[in-house]
Amino acid sequence: MGGFKKAIKLVFIVLLIILASVGICFGGGLAIPFSEKREDTNEARIELVDYGEKKTSNADEQYK
Repeated sequence: MGGFKKAIKLVFIVLLIILASVGICFGGGLAIPFSEKREDTNEARIELVDYGEKKTSNADEQYK
């Protein structure tokens, strides 16, 4: 009876190894993450507003 239990354990261990390897084949294993460093991620982005040649009021011209 002791030899039978050892044989059953061995069969189940082999079965688990086979199932795990099949699962890795179907799932593709672990995905290797690649890091792309983003350039200037901490830089504040400011949009410049272009007013063109439009004249503004005299109050705006005082501060130029």
